[in-house]
Amino acid sequence: SGEWRNIQAGDVISYEPGRNLHIFGHAAEQLSERIKEQLQTGHSAPHHFNLPDGRALDVFIEILPPAVHLVLMGHQYDVYPLSRLAKEMDWQVTIAANPHKLNSQIVALADLVLAPGDLDKLRTDEYTAIILMAHDYKTDKYNLLKALGTTSPYIGMLGPRSRSERLWAELADEGRPVSPSDHERIYAPVGLDIGAVTPEEIALSLMAEVKAVLSGREGASLRYRRSTIHQRD
Repeated sequence: SGEWRNIQAGDVISYEPGRNLHIFGHAAEQLSERIKEQLQTGHSAPHHFNLPDGRALDVFIEILPPAVHLVLMGHQYDVYPLSRLAKEMDWQVTIAANPHKLNSQIVALADLVLAPGDLDKLRTDEYTAIILMAHDYKTDKYNLLKALGTTSPYIGMLGPRSRSERLWAELADEGRPVSPSDHERIYAPVGLDIGAVTPEEIALSLMAEVKAVLSGREGASLRYRRSTIHQRD
């Protein structure tokens, strides 16, 4: 309400920090603070501002996160159902393996294929999940160290718990122990407990856990959730 010369009701603005909020005049500072709060929570929300000059402003701050980036470190048969399901979710898929050992169907699904020697080029952020699934102990050990050097909040390890604990013990003996903070982002055994047996079922279990972790959820049945399914402000 009131006179707004540079913006009209219904206009959509792509937020650029410190650049394009000036069109809101005296409301820019308040709006900037609300945007920062919404970015921290990762949730969209409406806001209302009353200005000293009598004008009022209603905005909806919509947070559009980037696509999840799934990094699969391996080339075996179980990479295919994971890649296929990830693409159904419109996630980005990177395969880290020897390109010569990859099935053509897997390569066709991947957005990027990285050879073992190129892992330092892997780009990650808070929306990246890394899965160690080489089915080779030495390779998974090598890949774990590479994964721990990234910013990924989720590092999954295929195989039984005893295998992962043996790997961590070896690293500790070698003077390269996994820190407590890194243990927090390692999921081993990987996936939710849904009774998965087949590669396709395991892919479903794994993808559900990745989604839950990146969303800050526990992955429990919604029947036990005491609040609303989606956050309401």
